[in-house]
Amino acid sequence: MSFLDRFKRTPSEDTAPAKEVKAPPAGVPARPARPAETSGSPRARGTGMPGFQPVEPQLLHEGPPADSTKLTCDIAELAERIARGQTGIRLTEIYRRVPEIFRDEIPPCDETEIRFPGQKMMRMLAGARAVPDVTVAGAEVAIRHHDEAIAKLREQHEQTLAARTAEHAASLTAAKAEKAEVRTALQARHEEGLRGSTENTGRLTGEIARLQRARMDRGENRRDVIDVAPAPEVHPPAADSGRLKIQRVRSVPIRPTQVQSR
Repeated sequence: MSFLDRFKRTPSEDTAPAKEVKAPPAGVPARPARPAETSGSPRARGTGMPGFQPVEPQLLHEGPPADSTKLTCDIAELAERIARGQTGIRLTEIYRRVPEIFRDEIPPCDETEIRFPGQKMMRMLAGARAVPDVTVAGAEVAIRHHDEAIAKLREQHEQTLAARTAEHAASLTAAKAEKAEVRTALQARHEEGLRGSTENTGRLTGEIARLQRARMDRGENRRDVIDVAPAPEVHPPAADSGRLKIQRVRSVPIRPTQVQSR
């Protein structure tokens, strides 16, 4: 048996004679009707939530609504409305906020009000009021942990940066010292090379001067070999020739005698 079949009337109930309703005696005020007896649709009364007036199903699309069409309300605003006794919301307001759940357009002049179960809403609000405390406490703890983690990371970063800066400074100092040592060594080697070159130049100059003096002492400052080419001989012309014949004579080197120094 389905849920709605529970509330169907049986044939015996339709044919049974109506019970006579006795009027209350004079002087006794009539008892006011409860909201469950005067308000709410049969579907609402069947759910056990008195005062609940849902949206008529013929106004909505078939099938369960999507998660994106959920109607949410601010907790503080909802609590204030319930405290004033306003446990409903107009159908036009629902259409304005989630129009995609309706089959047709709801005219603005529609004054239909959708009422929610007050007791259930109060229980939900009571639970919602307790949640923010835990949420705020958890958020504060999370924020504190986040701040501590950030501070720790910042401290580690500063330590790492200081260590790297010191290491870089030491590296620069060592590089400068090494460069200065290399420059000093190169300068010393250059000066030593210049000094040796000067000494060699002086030594060579002295040796050349000594050799020149020795040669002058031996008289060898003249040429060792003097090639003297004698004048060509001129022969008289022959009787049978009318031209002058010139005969070349091979030159013979003449070595001069050594001059004795006085």
